[in-house]
Amino acid sequence: MSNKTPTYSELKKLLEKELKFVCDRQKGSHQQYEGYYEEKRRVVTLDVNHDKFPPKIQKENIKSMIKQIGINKKLFYKLLENI
Repeated sequence: MSNKTPTYSELKKLLEKELKFVCDRQKGSHQQYEGYYEEKRRVVTLDVNHDKFPPKIQKENIKSMIKQIGINKKLFYKLLENI
């Protein structure tokens, strides 16, 4: 597992290409991605300004996304490696 914090574009690719989530709506800088993981409907928030945040905030956002998707941390980072 990598300690590198993923960028906005990597997170977007993960949601769209690996997990097949679709950007359902956007309000301000927050994009809402909708999709299914383990047969459950999920809504995940991705902030367009993710790359501009301090590392601590980026890590908290990643943790929140992992929880929203319902995926385990190890698999999340393994999928990121495929991008």
